[in-house]
Amino acid sequence: MPRVDRQAVIAVTPVVAFDYVADYRNALRWMHGFTRFEPVDTSHMGVGARVNARGTALGIPVDTTLEITGFERPRQLVSRTTGRLKSVSTWAFEPVAGGTRVSFAGEFDLPTGLLKMIGGPLMQHELEKSAEMSLANLKRVLEALP
Repeated sequence: MPRVDRQAVIAVTPVVAFDYVADYRNALRWMHGFTRFEPVDTSHMGVGARVNARGTALGIPVDTTLEITGFERPRQLVSRTTGRLKSVSTWAFEPVAGGTRVSFAGEFDLPTGLLKMIGGPLMQHELEKSAEMSLANLKRVLEALP
């Protein structure tokens, strides 16, 4: 099961960073590799909220449903995905000198067929690259906010 841990310091408060990441409407502005985020139900945010997402991994289309399983504003946001690619992702927001340390930790359960096609190390590299690019995008977008 691949695991990815990455972090970045972003020059905004934890509340600003958390609220931006927690709002699915912002996802396509910063999440690398995704092309769709559509809510299953717009009546609430927080634990139990779900979105249907589409993206690609090594050029292979991946559709999944993302469900929020942990929501501690402004400290932590946890989600799990279902579908061909299963994962548990944790976003943590910690105040530090100069802003907020935003940390991402993801554990991924890859389908056996997918692993046979592309190989575990190659997929690990793709997941790491995606997390790094997403954090870089998030930093760029948040630090440009007025």
